[in-house]
Amino acid sequence: MTTPRPSETNRLRVGIASSPTSKVLVHNREVWLGGETAVYSVPSATTDPTLFESRVGWSLSAPALAARLAGHGGRALDVSYFQGWTGSARFDGSRTLRVAKPGEDVRDKLALVKRDPGTTTYAQVDAAADAGALAVLVYNDTPGGWLAGNWSPKETRIPAMTVSGAEGERLLAQSGARITFTGTAVSPYSYELLKYRAGSIPADQHYRVRAGELATVDSRFHGTTAGAEAGYSRLMHSPMQTVANFSFGRVTLQRTLTEYVTTGLRTYEAMKIGPVWSAGGAWQVTAATKFTPGQQVRRDWNKAVVRTALPSDLDYAAARVGGVGAVAAAGLLDSGSGQWAVMRNGTDKELATVYRDGVLLGTAPATNVAFPMVPERAEYRVVTDVQRDEAGWNTSTKVRTDWRFHSAQGEGRTLLPVLSVDYRLGTDLANSARTRSRTTVGLDARHPKGLAGPAITKVELWASYDDGASWRKVRLDGRLNGTIDNPAAAGFVSLRVTATDADGNSVDQTVTRAYQVRR
Repeated sequence: MTTPRPSETNRLRVGIASSPTSKVLVHNREVWLGGETAVYSVPSATTDPTLFESRVGWSLSAPALAARLAGHGGRALDVSYFQGWTGSARFDGSRTLRVAKPGEDVRDKLALVKRDPGTTTYAQVDAAADAGALAVLVYNDTPGGWLAGNWSPKETRIPAMTVSGAEGERLLAQSGARITFTGTAVSPYSYELLKYRAGSIPADQHYRVRAGELATVDSRFHGTTAGAEAGYSRLMHSPMQTVANFSFGRVTLQRTLTEYVTTGLRTYEAMKIGPVWSAGGAWQVTAATKFTPGQQVRRDWNKAVVRTALPSDLDYAAARVGGVGAVAAAGLLDSGSGQWAVMRNGTDKELATVYRDGVLLGTAPATNVAFPMVPERAEYRVVTDVQRDEAGWNTSTKVRTDWRFHSAQGEGRTLLPVLSVDYRLGTDLANSARTRSRTTVGLDARHPKGLAGPAITKVELWASYDDGASWRKVRLDGRLNGTIDNPAAAGFVSLRVTATDADGNSVDQTVTRAYQVRR
């Protein structure tokens, strides 16, 4: 594997798809492997290339760590960070450290420690940190190499690495050794690649990546709490692949990432709020996309304003079939584009209340709700209330959305004119603005995907600096752009939007603490 920018493999996926006689029944098998795994293939071919496919996928990033003995002619060392959920604290840039052997003072040095089956690697790392070491290198108690894991929710206190027993003994025998570590703590880029071959497993698995054949996706991961845990995953399908699963990689908010992505294949993106090792957390998925060579895309994840809305790329997000209607609203959806599916955080509080011509039909503990409809034209009202009380989640703490729309029974499945509000807000990666500054805001009101009208006739915006106790109207121009004057004191700005179309369908949405204001 050769890439235009320096890279190393984080994960590798190897798979095949086969069918005995036709594509009606396809057998798929795929294995995900760590970047340290060597993979070998046996070349083979089938008589019918439409009935078999092999594929190899790579997820690569900037090299995380390199180590070399300092001084003239210093040789490279094969060291590895502790792995796991959070793994090791990391070097960012270059750092040269003197090696402290067992029994020596480790303060401000690299502690060289022998693996001890009588204790845990956690205890060995903590002991080195307590003694003032700046990093620790644990060598194996046998000559071969080894890998260690840190499966706690916090990374090690100091950079923690492993090395083979043979290398450790050589370091012990050397007087005054110094090691230069060069690393990238958080990779600013990744390569997300998939190669497939119809009809065979190729003999040559080498791949030289050329920049012009890839698409570029620039992603920004927003969050009010710096360092908050999140996850991100990109999924790609080869033509015969029937099943694929997301595998979230750890992301800490607030950060940026540039991906270089294989083109011409279906790809999805998903972002999760919360630790990747936890089963909980909310996450959202984009619709399937096929990129073209040279295409450039920008994604903003978890960007204010997070609100209740219909996913923009979800088919039939609000529709009726005969006497049953359904509104598939996402309780808390960011302002990014291409949204398709949202998985709710199990701790979120959601409530939907449904009326027909002013008469209560019922309530449900979710924003995704179905309800009975009558054949004749009637006005329906769906009111949703969403609340998230979670550590680190400081904006969009409450969202109330009041939809009113009209519908009469048509032929087959028909779309309902439920309006969603899209926000364009000039905030930073922390979903914040400075005190005494001015924040640009832009609005759009849209119907569900596939419904072209009626035309939007009126949109209004208000801002509040006291969680909705009082409101100030914000002037919008003809393109629904405006400016909010932020207060002199740190705090939050809440937003209220109303929009109406030519048939009287409307939405009235209040987002409490839509973004934060900080000094």
